[in-house]
Amino acid sequence: MAMKNGVKNYVRGRWRCWLPAVATFVVIVTLYLATLQRTVNGSDHGYTLDTGEIQVALNTAGTVHYTGYPLYTILSTLVTIILRSLGVSPATAASFSSLLWSILALLLIYRLLLDLTEQAHPLAAGGVLLLAATETIWLHSIVAEVYSFSVLLTAAVLLLAARLAQHPGRRTWLLLMLVWGAATAHHRSLLLLFPALLLPAPALGPLLRRHPRWLLYGVLAFVLPFAAYLYLPLRAWQGASCAARTSPSPRRTTTLPRWTSTSLSPTSPAAPRSRPCATTAPSSVSGCTRSATPSRASCTWS
Repeated sequence: MAMKNGVKNYVRGRWRCWLPAVATFVVIVTLYLATLQRTVNGSDHGYTLDTGEIQVALNTAGTVHYTGYPLYTILSTLVTIILRSLGVSPATAASFSSLLWSILALLLIYRLLLDLTEQAHPLAAGGVLLLAATETIWLHSIVAEVYSFSVLLTAAVLLLAARLAQHPGRRTWLLLMLVWGAATAHHRSLLLLFPALLLPAPALGPLLRRHPRWLLYGVLAFVLPFAAYLYLPLRAWQGASCAARTSPSPRRTTTLPRWTSTSLSPTSPAAPRSRPCATTAPSSVSGCTRSATPSRASCTWS
């Protein structure tokens, strides 16, 4: 009987601790779902310049503008394919991948804040809610864009660096280098996360001196994610769709697709936007009919 009461008290105590987190993420997910982009992009807003292009790429396993973002494209395409198989519309499925990466990123940030605040759940929940409600994070969580994935990788690097400083070990070291490599491969600016690696340096330094092979293994782990770039020539060889072509003029133009799916609107192409692409596609790919105009690409989905 005493053991049973002890278990009940433990569960009740843990639930009270995690209640702020549950409430916070219910609010965040509700807000993001309520504002999720569900139609083909045609906006001129600066936050959505590439959204139409990425919507096409994720629904056709194609490629996007330089640097190609292959890791993001591969994983988000898988998410999009799964959602499409469940009957979700193309535009909504592409947007949902961004929502997924943002929620995972916010979960990691919540965990990091707990470590930094000595398990102060209300403070961590408040910090995550404020971050989720900022304009940049919110908008990039509800449209098809690469930046929510950048936030996820950044949060993972910071959390692993903090954990490595507290509990230095080979597994955490290699995982940190692997994630940092993935972040840098995804977006070159994330190479600037290097100062985060200085946080565990005092605790990790003696271990690296004792085990110099760890340094070599770390370099290999950092380089490994760049192998995802093999996706670009592979998909080009297979004739994958390309969301845009490089224009010979200084202003690069992309015509967003004409969607013919009954679940989407509008039916007219969006205004031209500027962006070059990583590969060149043939005239017809996987049901996507492409314009023959050299400096433009437009698709009609059946």
